[in-house]
Amino acid sequence: MVGASAAVLALGGLDGAVGVAALVVGTLLLDVGTRSGMVANQVRIHALRAEVRSRLTTAYMTCAYLGGAVGSWLGMRAYGRFGWPGVCVLVAALTAVALTRHLSATRRRSATRRTAGRFRRSAASAAGAAGRPWQHEPP
Repeated sequence: MVGASAAVLALGGLDGAVGVAALVVGTLLLDVGTRSGMVANQVRIHALRAEVRSRLTTAYMTCAYLGGAVGSWLGMRAYGRFGWPGVCVLVAALTAVALTRHLSATRRRSATRRTAGRFRRSAASAAGAAGRPWQHEPP
């Protein structure tokens, strides 16, 4: 949604009603996309053990506000140097970086789970073939 907002916001540089409408729709897409991401991340944090939630929420919100500050600074620099199209390219580029990082982490987690599953299955079959030495047979 945030990536789509960059394309719509780029049309905000047009004159007239089309430009204003693009700014309104692009801003709504940007807002809904970023808030959805925030809610999804907070749901992940709150699904963890109670003793780590507070610390992780603090770290997450600190990083979110620092990221917002850096993003604002970068946006100001992009606007000063490249104008409105530069800001839209910055939004698209940062979205692409975040999406690439998310997909690579997801791929790594999937590979780790597949490998762990194969290890558990092979260990279980090896233990079964060995007669399960950890179990005591009745006399």
